[in-house]
Formats: sequence, structure tokens, C-alpha cells
Amino acid sequence: MGIIAMGMGDVLYLSAIGAYTGPSGVFYVIFISSFAGALVSLLLIILGKRKKQDEIPFGPFISFGFISYLIYCL
Repeated sequence: MGIIAMGMGDVLYLSAIGAYTGPSGVFYVIFISSFAGALVSLLLIILGKRKKQDEIPFGPFISFGFISYLIYCL
């Protein structure tokens, strides 16, 4: 069985953001949150704080992407 990448909470969170921002806002938030999550994850792996197999919550990165959308795109 495969590894679950996103939980239903993340999906519901993104659907609420989509209801507020529309489709273009959701794509922006997903891009920014994925980019920020990848950078932080790589930094934590390089510093030895986390291993590649460790789970890192995605919700805070979605929040960061949504706040950046509110600041820069509205």
C-alpha cells in the first residue's frame, strides 16, 4: 500500500480556501505551500532534525500560502 501524502483535513482546508478565493487562489496557495514545505523539509533533513521518512504537517504551510495570497494578491 502506498504512503498517504495529504490527509482529509488538508483537503477540507483547501476547499474552504477555494470557496473564499476561487480556483486561481487555490492553485496559488498549493504552489506556495508546496514550495515552502519542500524548502523547510529539506532544511530540516540537512540539519539532521528530521529523517526522510518522518512526517511533517502540511497545514501550517497551507496557512502560510493563504496568508501570502491575502497579502500579495488581494
